[in-house]
Amino acid sequence: MASDDETTAAKKIFQDQSGFRYETDVFKDKIFDLVKAIAKLLVLFYVIYNELSDEWGMVVNIYSLDLTSALQLLVNAVINIGLKISFVFLILAAVDYYYQRRKFKNDMKMTKQEVKRRI
Repeated sequence: MASDDETTAAKKIFQDQSGFRYETDVFKDKIFDLVKAIAKLLVLFYVIYNELSDEWGMVVNIYSLDLTSALQLLVNAVINIGLKISFVFLILAAVDYYYQRRKFKNDMKMTKQEVKRRI
């Protein structure tokens, strides 16, 4: 087993010479990724529910329809759901792109300590 000193040393926030706070920055990234994943799932479920709730009466009575009408109903529902989800995910991708680009630019900036060392 690890000693108490090793455990406390492992729990300390690692800060290298560039000022990068490893645990804090990685934690923020993981939280953002978690929020993105939850948002994607919520959007997916909302779009599917909203689309199927509009046609719920037809979906319930799909067995009474002939084969071509049933297939047409299913294909139209799948296409509508796919288009709506694609549009929403395109918006989420644009927001994520903006965030990742901004984060990358901020991460590439030199700290005051690095500037002093370069001079």
